[in-house]
Parts: sequence; structure tokens; C-alpha cells
Amino acid sequence: MDNSGDVRPNNRILTALVALVVAVGLAPTTSAAISTAKNSFGAQCFFDSPSRSARVWWTETRTQSALTGGGAGGAATDGTCATVPLSVPWVAQQLDDIIRAYRAAGLPVAPSDKGIQRFAPGASDDGSAALDVYLDGTGNDVRAAELGCTTFWRLRGRVKTFRTVGKMHVFNSSSLVPEGRDAQDFRQMLAHELVHSAQCAVTDTRRLIAGISVQGPWVEAIPTAFSQSLVGGDWSMGSCDQSTRLVSTHEGDVEGGYDQWPFWYSLLAPPSGSSYVALLRDVITVPVAKAGPQLVSAIHRHFTDVQLSRALLAWVTKSYFGGTLTSASGVPITWDINSLTGNDTFIVDDPALLGELAPPAGGTAQRAVTLAPMTCAALLVPWPDGAQTVSVGATGAPGGVVSDVMAAGLDVSPGSAPTGPCGVDGPRTVLPLTGNQFVAARPCTSENGVPKMWVLMVNGGSKPLTLNVSATAS
Repeated sequence: MDNSGDVRPNNRILTALVALVVAVGLAPTTSAAISTAKNSFGAQCFFDSPSRSARVWWTETRTQSALTGGGAGGAATDGTCATVPLSVPWVAQQLDDIIRAYRAAGLPVAPSDKGIQRFAPGASDDGSAALDVYLDGTGNDVRAAELGCTTFWRLRGRVKTFRTVGKMHVFNSSSLVPEGRDAQDFRQMLAHELVHSAQCAVTDTRRLIAGISVQGPWVEAIPTAFSQSLVGGDWSMGSCDQSTRLVSTHEGDVEGGYDQWPFWYSLLAPPSGSSYVALLRDVITVPVAKAGPQLVSAIHRHFTDVQLSRALLAWVTKSYFGGTLTSASGVPITWDINSLTGNDTFIVDDPALLGELAPPAGGTAQRAVTLAPMTCAALLVPWPDGAQTVSVGATGAPGGVVSDVMAAGLDVSPGSAPTGPCGVDGPRTVLPLTGNQFVAARPCTSENGVPKMWVLMVNGGSKPLTLNVSATAS
């Protein structure tokens, strides 16, 4: 019995909460790009990217959704699609460049709706095998863009099949080409959403689910990691601590994932899309209800405890000590680091900080720290009066390699003279490990507080890890 008409769409929308502000540009070119009918967005006009991997849509009706922009650059309402707004070919080129880079790295792009009516009669077919992207001038203070992944189900006798279709919707769109920081933000947003299209494209035909179905912080953290690694620029960074929910698949944890990108940036060695796709395919081999335990076990199958610990350590070190990361575009990745100045209020509020480990002058202090799997913690080591040198080490590290699970730094700028004041708001000094000890000479004066050493610890294993930390002052 042919039940091809039994088609049930299942929409999952994922958003990129990027602040998108488009600057004033130049007047539009006049290159026709005319569609014969409205598409599923309600748009009349389209422009194909040079490689035809993306089709950019816009509307010319004089409504709020028409592209915004002053002067000649706002001519997106001539009613015949004869005038292509300047922003349209620019966006199409960005999409081409990002899609090409992602495909080379092993990331797929969500299937288009081409031929969907043969699979699902009554569904919308926008007429090409390209990814459809709709530029909408409607203002939206919450979302910059969203990637809609629609799953169409079909039952033929006792055999159920499905197909996914991805479309991108971009809000706050201008008819003018963005410039400077606005252009960078736009590229970040497109690169982020195109990873969501990969999540839509990775499917398990036996389970009839797509990768985008598995929720949790990684749903947003990984697209951010890939977008940053590809185009660079500014992005916020969260802190790794004892309450970190890194491998949760709870839908309520999705929003917290945006700032967890440094872990995945380090672990997946972006832009290694093939590693991510392999992990995603592993996770969706079980029903969505069992995806949580499967994600945890899959991560430990694909990566060693050492790799996971080093990725956690890279995250917590960058968030505490600052610096920059590299991107494929050559634009460095930057962020605002925490102002860990050691004041009492912040010490209490910082969830990663367990407290102080204060050695006496000429003596040693010890403390056992137990970390849950996939979490981070920190200790603050203050300089005692009269001490010129402080060293910190630990026992209990897997394989005895302390550098895999511990890092240390000073609360002064790199290269600071020891006569300078204590405390810094920018990047801090990272200490090398020498003979399984982090050793530092007194780095600053005590005009604004005593010198402090930050000790960071991580556990990338699947079981709790106890480190016996010791600090010696001399």
C-alpha cells in the first residue's frame, strides 16, 4: 500500500544569538535575478551564489520584511527583481566561501528542498539544489538568524523513511554591504548557522533521526567553535568550573553552550569537520531518549582522557589567563577575560575557585582536590610575607603527567617588572612546568595586594580525579 501522502514535518529551529548591525555601504548594482513565483519564505526574488551552492532570497513587497537601507542602496522594492541590492551578492559570496571551506573540512551542508514534492506531495520546493537563505529586513532584537531543519516522514507499507531539508532565515538584513566589525559579525553568524545545517544533514536512516535532534550545550558550542576557527573575531567565553554541563543533552542547557566553544575548538582541532561528523553519527545510533549516556560514551570512544583533559585545560587557561587564538582567515580570535583580581567578593562568587592554598613562609601547605568528570577547578595561592619564591605541584595526575591536568599563572601582565603593582585586568602570566613544579619568583609589589598564583585543574576522564596539591614558599 502506497502511503506516500503520510508526511509529517518535524521542525527544529536553532538560533545564533549574534548581535547583527549592518553599516551603510554603496549603491546597488543592476543585475537581474528573477524568480517565477514566491518561495516558501514568501519572497519573490533570488540570486544564486557563484558556485550555486546557495540561493539568496529577498522580498520586494513594501512591507517590514523588505531589505532596509537609505538612498539608492535601498532600491529593493522596484517590484520586478530587476535591481539586486548590494548586500545580496556579498552574502552569496560569503556563503560560497564558508560552504567550500566546510566541505573541504568534512562538514556536509543541509539538503535542499529540490524534489521534495516527489517525496512529500504538498511540500514546498523552491526550485534548486542550493541551500535557500532568506534575507529579511524585519527587526529582531533576539535572533540574528536561524537554521530551520524540517524532517519529512513517509510511510510505505511498513517501511518508514524520512528526509531532512534545511533553510536559513537572516533577520535585520540591509540592502547595503556591511563593513568592518559588522561584516565580521555577519560572517560569524553565517558560519555558525552553516554548522547547524551540517547537524541537519547528518542522519541515521535506521533510527530516522538527524543530528540536530540531539540537544544540549554542544548544539551551539560546536557551531561557535567552527565559526570562530574559520573567520575569527571577538566572541564571549564562559568559564569551566565544577558545575559545567559540557556533555549534557538536556534541551534546557542549549543556551549555555555558546560560551563553551573553546573546549570544542581545542578538542576537534577545527576546522576538522570529519571528526565532528563521526562523533555525531555515533551519538545518533541510539534513540534520542538515550542520547545523553551515548554522548558521554561516544566522546570517550573517539577521544582519549588526555585529549579531553588538554581541551578542558586549554579552555580554562584561556578564560583565566587570556591571550588570542588563531583562525583560518588570519583574523585572531579575541574575548574579554574574567577580571580575576583576587578581591574577596569575586573569590566567593567564582564557581571554579575552591578557595586558597596558603603556605607559610619557609613552609608547605597541602590540599586534596577531587574533580568530577569533565569539570574544572581553581585554587588561589597567595604569597606569604617574607617569601620570594612559591612553587606548586601535585600528585595523582594520570600517568604522573601534571601538565595534562594542571596549569598555573600569575596575576600580573606577561613581562611585568617585579617592581610593578600586583593585579591586572588584561592577559596574565602563564608559568611553565619545571620538574613537575610551577615555580615563580615574587612578581610584583604589594601596594594593591599581595602577589597571587592561580592554579587551574581539570579532569577529562570518565571517573572522579583526586589531585593532592602542594604549595611551598621560600
